[in-house]
Amino acid sequence: MRIGTNELLEKALRWLGQRHHLIGQNVSQIDTPGYRPVDMRRSFADAIRQPRAGALAVAATDARHLMGRNLRSVEVAEIDTEEKIAGNRVDLESEMAALAEVNANSQIVSTMYKKNMQFLKLVVRGPRA
Repeated sequence: MRIGTNELLEKALRWLGQRHHLIGQNVSQIDTPGYRPVDMRRSFADAIRQPRAGALAVAATDARHLMGRNLRSVEVAEIDTEEKIAGNRVDLESEMAALAEVNANSQIVSTMYKKNMQFLKLVVRGPRA
């Protein structure tokens, strides 16, 4: 089974968006006693290499379509850190580092998607004189 470049980049952006949401949720709960921060259980690369039932499911809407994978649900795991004075385990520094990583990866994937679309347009239109 093969996944097209655009499809893979779209899935990467969706996965990064879901991780961004989890990090934002952790930061918003920084003063909530007893809150346990969460993050994606597996990296995007691991999720693509080894799909698990329910996490990455094969889907096609037409028999002529290439079979692809769809991020329907994500596996979330608690982050194991020390309890803070506020009574929760949210570490703001590590959450900000994770957010910076997600933002950088999102920029890279978005640029790759844009360049791929420019290439496809060039192929369809042909070189201009």
